[in-house]
Amino acid sequence: YAFAVTAFDSGDININLLSLESTSLQNVKVVSPGVAAIKKSSRQKVGVYPNPYKAGALWDGRLERQRKLFFYNLPAHSVVRIYTLAGDLVDQFTHTANYNGTDIEWYKQFSDSKVQTIFPGGEHAWDLVSKNDQAIATGLYLFTVKDLDSNKIHRGKFVVIK
Repeated sequence: YAFAVTAFDSGDININLLSLESTSLQNVKVVSPGVAAIKKSSRQKVGVYPNPYKAGALWDGRLERQRKLFFYNLPAHSVVRIYTLAGDLVDQFTHTANYNGTDIEWYKQFSDSKVQTIFPGGEHAWDLVSKNDQAIATGLYLFTVKDLDSNKIHRGKFVVIK
């Protein structure tokens, strides 16, 4: 969602002056709906959506770098690690509550460089690209989320279908 405040006047027909309005891009804010960061004592389950992830969905880009899935109910300061079923580390990233999506190609391409998306504190996007800069394959993946404040570890799984 994008929000902006504009100013306008009604013009003056006596002197042939049309109505003027300021640009909506002057102070636009792009906001992604979602959940706030979970509290230390929370029993909420960390998860992934969409799950299963199906490549080629209408909301995703066509190119590998434009694809994304989202982790939700993340602690404010955490490390997310993604593994294959064999236990190989696919990728990892550090999440903070002020995450803005600048690590994802889709947000770089479809957002103005001056306008960054504001995420709720408990969500983080991942582009389905491994730490070795390769697109991941179809399969079942495991993930862990370590809360850096409490050292609590959350576990889960998701499916990728290409």
